[in-house]
This record gives sequence, C-alpha cells and structure tokens, in this order.
Amino acid sequence: MEAIAPLALLFALVAVIQIRLLSKRVSGIESETRLRLRDQLDAARNEIDNVRRLLALVAEGASPTREQILAGRLWRDISAEEATRLGAQADFLVLDVRNPEETAGGTIPGALLIPLDQLERRHEEIPGEGMALLVTCAMGMRSAAACELLSSLGYGRLYNLSGGMGAWTGPVEVPTPA
Repeated sequence: MEAIAPLALLFALVAVIQIRLLSKRVSGIESETRLRLRDQLDAARNEIDNVRRLLALVAEGASPTREQILAGRLWRDISAEEATRLGAQADFLVLDVRNPEETAGGTIPGALLIPLDQLERRHEEIPGEGMALLVTCAMGMRSAAACELLSSLGYGRLYNLSGGMGAWTGPVEVPTPA
C-alpha cells in the first residue's frame, strides 16, 4: 500500500500539469477567438458603412454600377475611353500612384503624383472636395488598392483606370523633376 501512494502522487502531479497546460491552451484559444470576432465585426461594420454610402450616392442622383453594389465598392473601374470623357469635366483630377521611376516615363497631363506606399499619409494633398478622381498606376491593380484606401478615408467619386497606363491612349506628359 505504501508503494501506491508515491505513484498516486506522481499521477496527480502529471494531471495538474496537464490541466495547467490545457488551461493555457484554452486561454490562448479564447484570446484568438476574441480577436477574430473583433476583426469580423469590424469587417461587417465596414461593409454596412459602404452600403450606406452607396445608398447615399443613389439618393444624390449617382448611378453606382451593378458590380459596385454587389462588391460593396464605393469606386468603379472605367476604361481609357470613359476616362477621356470624364476628363472633359471641370471638377476632375488624375491621381497617379506609381513610383517616381515609373512616372518618369510619362503621366496623364496634370496628374498628381503620390506613390501608393505614401498615399495614406499624404492623401490630404489631394485638392478639391467632391472632385471626381481618376486613379491610375501601371496596370490597374495598385490604383484599385488606392481607390479602396481612399474610399475608406471618405473620398467619393473614385474611378480606377482599368489596365492603368498600359491601357491609356490619351495624351501623356513627362513630369518635371522636383
């Protein structure tokens, strides 16, 4: 009987250690679950906010595309031809989010040059509240990301040049070095 007591004590210690390890794992899972739920809640709030903003655009007389509504996007893709027509409007600005090495080869005349990696901290340089903003890059991917960022910052009337400067057939100017 005396030999059983140390063995029982050993099993009890192992059980306590396992319980503590399981407790730590459960705490870790709880923390991870809370973070995931918070992220999902933030994403749902953003989607609801986008739907509200799309409805506000409709109330103001705008015509969001079917794709914009289904994707919950506050910006839309347009072709180079549509961009040329948009350029005829007085309240219109081009934002080129390519890096300086890329823009050195040419930009749409009058474009504001802010590389995508600087856009979040430099977005206040974009003039004219309520202006239509054509965003371009080399192929249309970075400009789509820029439109997403700008829409989250409250910008409206955002247009992504489909195909970027690779699709642009209009006039091009070489920017002067700063």
